[in-house]
Amino acid sequence: GSSAFNSITSLGGGFGGSYWTPSPHAGGNGGTGGGAGNNAGTQSGGTGTAGQGYDGGGTLDYLTPYSGGGGGGAGAVGANASNNNPGHGGNGQASSITGSSVTYGGGGGGAGYVTSSGNGGTGGGAAGRTGNSPPANGGSNELGGGGGGIGNQGIAGGAGGSGIVIVRYDLTTF
Repeated sequence: GSSAFNSITSLGGGFGGSYWTPSPHAGGNGGTGGGAGNNAGTQSGGTGTAGQGYDGGGTLDYLTPYSGGGGGGAGAVGANASNNNPGHGGNGQASSITGSSVTYGGGGGGAGYVTSSGNGGTGGGAAGRTGNSPPANGGSNELGGGGGGIGNQGIAGGAGGSGIVIVRYDLTTF
C-alpha cells in the first residue's frame, strides 16, 4: 500500500506475477515493480515509478518454466530469471536521515519450484522459497522490504514489510 505525509506520497510496490492461471504472469506496477512469474515463456516484470524505485525482473526464456524474476528495489532493478534460476531482488536505497546509514526498500527474491530461490535485496527484501518449503517469507518491517516469492501452487507470496515515516527538523531555529 501507499504511504502519504503532507503532500508527499510514496507508492507501494507492485505485486509479483504467478505461474498459475488465472493470475497475471507479468509483475505489477508500483513504486517498485513486481517480479514476473513464468508460464513457459517470456514475461515482463512490473514497472517502477521514477524517483521511487526500479523495475522488477522478468523471465527470459522457455528454460525457466518454474522460476520467477526478482522484485525491483528502491535503488536497483530486480534480476531476471534465466536458465531455471530465479531472480534476486533489487537492492534498496541508503539514507542517513536517522543519523546513521540505513538501507530501505529492498526487493523480494523470486522463487523456484524445485531447488533454488532468489535472494532478497539489501534493505529488508525477503528471499524467495522453493515449492517444498512454505510459507513464503515476508519483507522486513520498518524497512519497506518486498516479500519473497514461493514456488508452490495455491500459496501466496510473502507480504511486503511496513514502511516508516521519519520527520526531521532543525531545533536551532526555535
